[in-house]
Amino acid sequence: MMEGNSENIACEKVMMEALLTVDELAKKLNVPPSWIYDRTRRSGPERLPHYKLGKHIRFAESEIVDYLRLKAASATEDS
Repeated sequence: MMEGNSENIACEKVMMEALLTVDELAKKLNVPPSWIYDRTRRSGPERLPHYKLGKHIRFAESEIVDYLRLKAASATEDS
């Protein structure tokens, strides 16, 4: 039962922050929008966390930061 509660808290946290568009995220990461779209179509650990709102894709900045931290940690472990 606690798991559901933690999911609700995480969902509320995401709802309180402004969601980024593909172009906004691409600018923040200094990559082309095509790179962002490609990473939303992948599966597994290479897939960017995102939300589909109809035909629109949005990103929670906090989830992208977590994703990048995990990628950095796994790159350090692989070295």
